[in-house]
Amino acid sequence: MSHSVPIDRSRWSPSSQRSAGGHYDARATHYEGIAYRCRVCEASCVFSPEAQKTAYEVEEKFVDWLQAFCEACQAKRALLIGQHKAYQERWATGRAELLKDIRFLEDWRSVLRELRAYGKADESLEGMLSKLIRES
Repeated sequence: MSHSVPIDRSRWSPSSQRSAGGHYDARATHYEGIAYRCRVCEASCVFSPEAQKTAYEVEEKFVDWLQAFCEACQAKRALLIGQHKAYQERWATGRAELLKDIRFLEDWRSVLRELRAYGKADESLEGMLSKLIRES
């Protein structure tokens, strides 16, 4: 991993190109590591220059966007989001049978509760699942 990576503002999203440049003023020529704490586990981390280049120039995230999770927590978040989507798909195709499947309802609610720590709360869905669990 290098210590700095050249900035190519021409590859930033149009809105980022019009902005003040986030952490980088007009004189900045290279990305540098930005220290942060993971929002979930509070580990000390560094948003690497390479990761910034990818985020801003390839994925075209707005240049003020900052990494929020360490690698482990980001992987866990992605896993939970995938599980939530799988539950949604099962629900969309088999709701009638799943309304009384306590295990399914509890497991889905558990995933939603874990997602809260990652800023992905869906209180209305969680409430609906709790109600269905109580009624079963």
